[in-house]
Amino acid sequence: RLLGQSEKPPLVTTFHAFCYRLLSEMEKDRQYTIMDDEERRFFIHEIYTRMKKDGQVFPYPENVMAQMVAAAKQNICGPMDDLAGIAATFQCDEERFQPFYEAYQQVLYDQQALDFQDLIFRVVKALETDAEKQAFYRKQFTHIFIDEYQDLNQGQYRIVKALSSGSRNLFAIGDPDQSIYGFRGSNVEYFKKFMDDYPDAQMIQLNRNYRSTET
Repeated sequence: RLLGQSEKPPLVTTFHAFCYRLLSEMEKDRQYTIMDDEERRFFIHEIYTRMKKDGQVFPYPENVMAQMVAAAKQNICGPMDDLAGIAATFQCDEERFQPFYEAYQQVLYDQQALDFQDLIFRVVKALETDAEKQAFYRKQFTHIFIDEYQDLNQGQYRIVKALSSGSRNLFAIGDPDQSIYGFRGSNVEYFKKFMDDYPDAQMIQLNRNYRSTET
């Protein structure tokens, strides 16, 4: 109502829905299916079982291997990237993890499917490697507001940087004491370094709590 009928309303979305929108525009020739958790577990189980029959020895059950795949994507590491840090975090050999990760991604490619981590991963790669795409979406999204900034993971942080670099129209709100998504790769350090990333920004501290009064 404030904008009136002549103005296009702002886009309000989650990071994953935003990335799905961008991928659908960037890769119009491919129709992707977004897997739910049950489908993802099915493919993980199939790959794990097949590779064990072929003589592969894994130090962890399949659900932990799935967590390693998710962690790699959250850190924007593909099967051909350096996975030593991810493997070390789980105390696993990179030589055992890499083939599993590669096989999983090949199955997804064959099925024209993406998991939720792929949405962020693929958009980060596109924006960071294709200057034309980056410029196009910077012009499209000139003003960006991000809620719960303390819960950004590496991929989400890199999307924000790619779209907002050089812009003075980024607004973020968050509370480092409410960071709760470490299990999906969020890192409160991105919140703490906001003023380093955007030194011209103004910080407004909300010191009065209206939500948790004694009453």
